[in-house]
Amino acid sequence: MLSHIQKYDILLASNSPRRRELLSGLGIEYQVTALPNIDESYAETLQGEEIPQYIATVKAEAYKPEMSDKTLLITADTIVWLNGKVFGKPKDKDDAKNMLRTLSGNIHTVITGVCITTQEKQISFSYFDLMSIPVITTSVQRDLRAGAHHRHVVPFCVTGNSLLRQKRIPHDLSYGILE
Repeated sequence: MLSHIQKYDILLASNSPRRRELLSGLGIEYQVTALPNIDESYAETLQGEEIPQYIATVKAEAYKPEMSDKTLLITADTIVWLNGKVFGKPKDKDDAKNMLRTLSGNIHTVITGVCITTQEKQISFSYFDLMSIPVITTSVQRDLRAGAHHRHVVPFCVTGNSLLRQKRIPHDLSYGILE
């Protein structure tokens, strides 16, 4: 199924354990790379899925000068969207607590923008999940004190501890993959 990409040296431009796990689970050989200090700002006119898709494309453009003809680059960015507001990586523990309080008990959208780039072609797309977090518990507060807030785009996505108390809404209620 994925034999057509075997001619490429695949670069995953992400430190995300989930993205590495996804590629590994597909049996894809790849290398991880990360450029520091890529500007992830965006125009205020961008909304919802446009934001992470734009940032993923900006990341790809930063790598393009380093790419060979045999490189296939995968970049991505994830946001949480609730009531027209973007939630990104928390700045600190207080910011993580405020995000959790805001998201707690509310259905929100987790949007990931992906950009796949070769020297000849670039495609980008977004995919969505509707999520819900139950009311904040003392165990979540304990995990925040332990420093779990900085590991992912939003604090409730941390793997391996009680912050993963979110509930995925069935896909038949979500938007699915945009093509």
